[in-house]
Amino acid sequence: MPDRTQHVITNVRITGTTGSAYYHAHHARFACEPPLYTVTGVYHVALLETAEERRISHLRPEVLWTQGNPEVVNTTSSSTGHQAP
Repeated sequence: MPDRTQHVITNVRITGTTGSAYYHAHHARFACEPPLYTVTGVYHVALLETAEERRISHLRPEVLWTQGNPEVVNTTSSSTGHQAP
């Protein structure tokens, strides 16, 4: 798991029971070399609407671009627990 993660969600659009939003996610794992991985894409969502609210019933991420070391987000790797200086 990454030591640090930041997600930015923009351009949220909802039309009826479907929607989309752009995402940009930065991940850092200081035990990896290089320690950074960035992913950008679009979330496609299906919504379930009730009289009181809308809830996400399905979310599908579409990756448009990546940069860096994908091992940073590999959940099967062990991390040393090393913290950034």
